[in-house]
Amino acid sequence: IQVFNPRNVLYSIDQVMPAADGSYSSVANIGGKLGITGTYTVKAIFSGQSAKTTFEFTAGPAPALRIYDYEIKATLSNGNISRIQEDEESISITINVNMNTEEDGILEITLPREVIDAKFNGQDDEFIVLVDSDEEGFEETVTTSTSRTLRIPVHTGSEEIEIIGTQVIPEFGIIAALVLAAALSTIIVASRKNQILNVLPR
Repeated sequence: IQVFNPRNVLYSIDQVMPAADGSYSSVANIGGKLGITGTYTVKAIFSGQSAKTTFEFTAGPAPALRIYDYEIKATLSNGNISRIQEDEESISITINVNMNTEEDGILEITLPREVIDAKFNGQDDEFIVLVDSDEEGFEETVTTSTSRTLRIPVHTGSEEIEIIGTQVIPEFGIIAALVLAAALSTIIVASRKNQILNVLPR
């Protein structure tokens, strides 16, 4: 099943197996630079037979992405964003994406500091970005007192992007700080114990 956009550019391709009654279906997520307004053509080819139909699509603004009361501004070229959620345990946010074409895309996302931030000794630190669990390089394009904007390469076939920081939204910030403090105390105690053991005569 092939879907062509109004400029007759191949937008998506899918291989499906017909059901016992001969019916079949496929889903094309329309978005990105190729997801333009106009008439799309769908071609289906099976066992030497072919069929064709069309449908109309009107491009519009993407629905607002929110974490609690905070709106997240994000765009993805050659794909669309299906969900964004916060994970207080890993101090991160996760973005689920659907890539539409065989081309890579770019995720540009503006993160309010009140939602997630990365700090070290009171100074801005780098986020850690994982794309399908693999660490990915990125560019921080805009930094203000209230937000940070990241530009992240997203390869075709990618499904999940995780941005890891050191602080999350206020509902979980205190808990995360307490856990971090407890962990640091354990490390310091263990370190001092090792130092004492090292200086004892054998």
